[in-house]
Amino acid sequence: MRLFRQAGPGDWAGRSGAGGKPAWRIKAPIQRCQVHKRRNVLDHLTDEQKPVVARRLNAAYALEDYVAAKQALNALHRELMDLNPSAARSLGEGLEETLTVHRLHVPPQLRKTLASTNVIEAAFAIVERVCANVKRWHAGDQRERWVGSGSVDRRETVPPGPGAQTDSRASQRTGSAGSI
Repeated sequence: MRLFRQAGPGDWAGRSGAGGKPAWRIKAPIQRCQVHKRRNVLDHLTDEQKPVVARRLNAAYALEDYVAAKQALNALHRELMDLNPSAARSLGEGLEETLTVHRLHVPPQLRKTLASTNVIEAAFAIVERVCANVKRWHAGDQRERWVGSGSVDRRETVPPGPGAQTDSRASQRTGSAGSI
């Protein structure tokens, strides 16, 4: 996979070439949350339609092959266009980015964690809660200590994500199954 590419006209670049023109740009793969995509699509459907569409979405995202998963989602998108156009638009928006973990051939066990942003959002929420207790920030390293404190707090209170390996040393220190 190429992470660097030549910048074209109007592209932002981190460095400038001769004459201030962009020299390169980083193009990182983006994974959209499959859990949120599923929820957004189902929110447009009636209670009778939800179970069938949910099973099809789950089956498509469970496929290991990128091409097969994309074909299954595109077929569902076409059917939703007749059934409920707003649900179809919701599915179609960023559909390709919900399959990044498939395209990159991420192993299925790790894919379960990376396909959802819930693990990241939980960590951010804990750090935000811990940092909210600070009334006045002092030196820059104080921020790092508080964020570190929130990260440690997360390791001790939040169970590991699906497919995560646990660190037995952390389990012995904290008496719980802390994730790495």
